[in-house]
Amino acid sequence: MRNSIFKYIVGLLLFVVTTAKAEGTKYYAALTVSASPTGAGTVYVESPGTITQTKEGTKSTDVSFTVGATPSQGYRFSKWDVTGTGCTVVSSTQINVQASGSENGINSATATAVFVPNTYTIAFGGNGAESGSTASINATCHEHQTLPGSGY
Repeated sequence: MRNSIFKYIVGLLLFVVTTAKAEGTKYYAALTVSASPTGAGTVYVESPGTITQTKEGTKSTDVSFTVGATPSQGYRFSKWDVTGTGCTVVSSTQINVQASGSENGINSATATAVFVPNTYTIAFGGNGAESGSTASINATCHEHQTLPGSGY
């Protein structure tokens, strides 16, 4: 009888230890976002105001993150530049990061929203002038532009 109780207890302990290890094994993916150039826009991952987020996933599979990039006045969103193992841009609002392949490990990636300044064509009119002209110029928002002399 002692032997059977001992075998039962050992079997129960093995079951508990095995179950705890299986439930404790986790695989994580983390994403940190930023904006470039500084001040050209605001960014977030998962919810406004958050720039770093970690999620649990399945070993070496993609974990989806919702991202946002809002340009400041005079800029437009161009693209996401991503770095990190298994980091891919799915769309302007979704980035996938591969979960770690190691038990309880974290695979970290970064995504930078690239903003570019708006460009404009400025045309000049003679305001009633009977002759002459001034050529149009291209200008970039937030950059100093020298205006040409009047051709009227």
